[in-house]
Amino acid sequence: MTNGTKQSTHIPLAGKPRPAGGELHIRQRDRQENLGAVSVTDWCDWKWQFRNRVRSLEKLALALERPVASLAPCRPVIRSYPLAITPYYLSLLDPADEKDPLRRQCFPDPRELSFSLGEMTDPLGEERTMLVPGLIHRYPDRCLAIVTGDCAV
Repeated sequence: MTNGTKQSTHIPLAGKPRPAGGELHIRQRDRQENLGAVSVTDWCDWKWQFRNRVRSLEKLALALERPVASLAPCRPVIRSYPLAITPYYLSLLDPADEKDPLRRQCFPDPRELSFSLGEMTDPLGEERTMLVPGLIHRYPDRCLAIVTGDCAV
């Protein structure tokens, strides 16, 4: 409160009013239903989520209720960078909003295959400190083991 008036906590997202909590919950529930019949126990199990990641454009198109042809420009991207989105994470993004931050984070984008001048293939210089594949030894008293190439998202 300032000068006896209540301050608004409304923060617009991408120029649109922010949906109320109940509306967000309904949208997420509807997207979960698009992903198929799943028990609450399975839905809340991280192992089930990991096993059931969306890994193909066909399944992604089905989950987003879009024609597969509309995702065709993404096919070369997933050949280089495999697609793997958990059902839960997929239920959070807004398939209709191309500027949705979560969608932009996990949705294949053909621009990922273009390299700009100044970009590096190894920006952290890990290759020169990787004496054996999967083991980065940058400092004399410690190393980092790369145990998987998969991201849980």
